[in-house]
Amino acid sequence: LFICTLFLSLSQSFGQKTLPFYENFDYTIGETLIGNSLWTSVTAATTSPDDVIVASPGWTTSGIAPYGGNALSILGGNTDPQILFTNQTAGTVYFSFLTIISDNVNYTGADPGIQFIGSGQASTTTPANTNYACSIFIRKVAGGFNLGINRGSATTDTQWSSTVYLFDTEYFIAASYTFDSTNPTVKLWVNPGNGAVPAIEPTATVTSNVGSNRLSLDRIYIRQNSNALTPGIIIDELRVGLSWNLGTGTPLGLSKNAISGLSLYPNPVANGKLFISSSNSSKKQVAIYNLLGQKLLDTKTSNNSEVNVSQLAKGTYILNITVDGASESKKLMIQ
Repeated sequence: LFICTLFLSLSQSFGQKTLPFYENFDYTIGETLIGNSLWTSVTAATTSPDDVIVASPGWTTSGIAPYGGNALSILGGNTDPQILFTNQTAGTVYFSFLTIISDNVNYTGADPGIQFIGSGQASTTTPANTNYACSIFIRKVAGGFNLGINRGSATTDTQWSSTVYLFDTEYFIAASYTFDSTNPTVKLWVNPGNGAVPAIEPTATVTSNVGSNRLSLDRIYIRQNSNALTPGIIIDELRVGLSWNLGTGTPLGLSKNAISGLSLYPNPVANGKLFISSSNSSKKQVAIYNLLGQKLLDTKTSNNSEVNVSQLAKGTYILNITVDGASESKKLMIQ
């Protein structure tokens, strides 16, 4: 038993991707994804996989890193592909992708819909299986489809966007899972920036605290439930990372003059105490990133109140402040 467990652990670790992880599906057109890459089946395949590599459709979304490789096409129900990454237990895990979703004669997509992609963890009771987390759901409605999200996979826990999205249309989709021992948060973004993905994390399309509480994440899966519930889907430019920039492929940069009267002092910080003020006296959401785009601090502060940055090592950081929907980024120096 020990030898089998050790072998399974070693096999999974060798097949894991380190974060940030980027998948551009640069495999041979016409081949299946499972069997020709590090992607495996969530459960033992009972039919021939239909996760087929196709040519990239020619994406137009801007603001993210240059495109490359091919794309993945799935159609209806079949084997669920998944890929493992290094296990995460804290902070926020982001993933994003480009997609085109198509209607077909078999797809009814009746309410309450079904998840088609998400993150997950190994089942605590059956390690070979997956516990779904941060699941993106789809349901067919008049004129197109809705998208929603929840922390697990129960359809009744899904929080939906009321927007009707169109079939055969390009969309950039991102999602995140923020760990919390009692109340984790999931977020969904659909076409943030309307085709030009912003470098600063925008307000989510949907935010939810409903569903299962997962204490770790180590995989991305693509769910192919049934022909009736799963439409035709093209997925490409898949990214996973521990910040908005790393999880979306957007550049980490600075923005100016978005918040009236914004001031941070002292800068450089020498005693671990930072103060932030602006003309708007509302509470401010403060996030600090290192130059790799990893979020190191996320807190709220009142106007001109102290932010404790004593835990940060000497160096240069990016400070992002959000107040009443406006965001601005500044360079922060720690001495």
